[in-house]
Amino acid sequence: MSRYLMTLVATENAEAGAPPAELFEAIGKAAAAWQQAGVLLDTGGLAPAEEGTRLQLENGAITASRGVGGEGAPVPTAYAIIEAATDADAAARATDFLDLHKQHWPGWNGGSEVRRIA
Repeated sequence: MSRYLMTLVATENAEAGAPPAELFEAIGKAAAAWQQAGVLLDTGGLAPAEEGTRLQLENGAITASRGVGGEGAPVPTAYAIIEAATDADAAARATDFLDLHKQHWPGWNGGSEVRRIA
């Protein structure tokens, strides 16, 4: 078994509105099942990108700026740390999570990035 970081990535915009309560209910049920199966180790939503801080090291100088990502750029909005036997198993979990969004938040667009934790 390996650990994976699974992020939900989307463009933040006010037009999409707030996630529906049905989505949160479905995510809660899935999270409970994943925890019971020993798959889900940690999860959480992220504050809006505008509240984040980007630190950059260039030419020996570290600079900080408020906000993460560019205007209209996709940014991580939530994360999960999961355990899976293979990359394909981890990707299948991410697909399941995206399916919840497809079912309960029509019109939402985004994706998931899945990376094995080295």
